[in-house]
Amino acid sequence: MPEFRALVRCLMAQLKMEMTYRVNFWVGLVSQMVFSLLSIVFIDVFLPEGARINGWGFWEIVFLFGVGDMTFGLSAILVFRSFLVFDSAYILQGELDALLVQPVHPLFNLILRNLNVNDVLTAVKGAIIVAIASTQAGFSWSPSTLLLLLFGIGTGAATYSGIFILLLSTGFWFARQSSIVAPLLSLNQLAQYPIFIYPEWLKIILSTIVPLGFVAYYPSEALLTAGGVLPGYALEGWVLLLLPLTVLLSAFLLFNLGLRRYSSAGS
Repeated sequence: MPEFRALVRCLMAQLKMEMTYRVNFWVGLVSQMVFSLLSIVFIDVFLPEGARINGWGFWEIVFLFGVGDMTFGLSAILVFRSFLVFDSAYILQGELDALLVQPVHPLFNLILRNLNVNDVLTAVKGAIIVAIASTQAGFSWSPSTLLLLLFGIGTGAATYSGIFILLLSTGFWFARQSSIVAPLLSLNQLAQYPIFIYPEWLKIILSTIVPLGFVAYYPSEALLTAGGVLPGYALEGWVLLLLPLTVLLSAFLLFNLGLRRYSSAGS
């Protein structure tokens, strides 16, 4: 696909440019790890030594934290910067007009223009945390669990991406959408912990309306169950795939609907 080749070329070009400053890469990675270490210390304070909740102990929650970093990092490379600048630069300042006259779908063009390969640091940090936590939790790695990890990271990143595109698409209706979506975005902090610790109504919201449970918790639960760490059953793979695809499709349709009502900045 030409679009996929264009995406890969843009990512590789940006990565080469960033790697010319390798010290920045390592400093960024170390600072990311320090920040995560502070968050992990908070988990240790929150969960008494040796305590388990529904089979989840300290290292299982750290594993979840790492998976969340991987999924967020991968999605952020593609869409997070677009989400941050869409309402101000593309709606209010009219930069969207330039995308509308080019022979590429405006959403894909928007993503290409706002790739941020620096967010790979978040994904790398998450992979390091997953590796350490899985070893400490007694996770049994195999080709099948490795494939399940890649599948879970992919579906989680797709869910994140769909949510960000849905939120940025509200900019077509609300020129200052950042003030509207900020409360929804703050729910992202809830995705760092097992959702069964929340009230029933909030679990339903995180599994359906704002499906942040699918960015890390449900993939992690499936992985930890397959790896022999958690007992019981996890969501089937088709469920983990169906919801991200639904979110992405809904986001694409909402963006196209917004395009129809968009009036040029010069009109």
